[in-house]
Amino acid sequence: MESLVDSSARGAANTSPPAHSLRLQIGGMTCATCATRIEKVLNRRADVQSAQVNLATEIASLHVEADADVPEIIAAVERAGFQAELAVSAADAQREAEEKFARHSRRDAWLLLGSALLTLPLLLPMLASVFAVHLSLPVYAQLALATPVQFVAGARFYRGAYLALRGKSANMDVLVAVGTSAAYALSLALMRSGGHLYFEGAAAVITFVMLGKWLEGRAKHSTTLAIRALMQLRPDTACVRRDGGEIDLAIDMVQPGDIVIVRPGQSIPVDGRVLEGESEVDES
Repeated sequence: MESLVDSSARGAANTSPPAHSLRLQIGGMTCATCATRIEKVLNRRADVQSAQVNLATEIASLHVEADADVPEIIAAVERAGFQAELAVSAADAQREAEEKFARHSRRDAWLLLGSALLTLPLLLPMLASVFAVHLSLPVYAQLALATPVQFVAGARFYRGAYLALRGKSANMDVLVAVGTSAAYALSLALMRSGGHLYFEGAAAVITFVMLGKWLEGRAKHSTTLAIRALMQLRPDTACVRRDGGEIDLAIDMVQPGDIVIVRPGQSIPVDGRVLEGESEVDES
């Protein structure tokens, strides 16, 4: 027996139903702080009723006014230091995400490998001291090894720190950039005086943080694939009763208060309250 589902339960928590739904593909996020900052930027706008940013899928889901200025909303995200564009279909988004991940993963892997190879000689004296062996690299050799790590491999941290500070906030990129720059600059100042240098510290921090971000990116990619696989179980359309007839609509077009018809064997497309009919449902 077919069942009627009242989709108004979806909007029960919001007394002012959203006039329009909008999904943005966000780029440049590195941590949960970035997602929170984007949410604050979007929720401050008068034409945005609510905004939620998913770090794993890199999607911002917005409820906006019917006359919302979408280009200006995207520009607000970009002024905060991130990339934003209208989200495409799920299939296209997945294909683009896979291509982007493969491209960035290869680039980050090569940068990480180069940074590690340059950092290892700087750490050898420290490792040798554990065995009471005293080694010391020439000052200018330390400078030559540390400089590419600081300004080539570490360029991503300077770029991220600049964008964060421009958006009047701070994140881990700011911490890494300030800390390693201080160690590098102090080492430059001490080169002539013969004091202890900290090139190895700056290079090691950059290398280890890059390793952590590379591992984090792979873990996030695996999580995103799992989430997308679950989302694919949801039907793309819903049968809605309107004006005395039945029409098939995309899920995003179902509004609170619509009557949704669910026939035997079909998946329930939206949250709601059963008005009439009975059946068995796999709640898992």
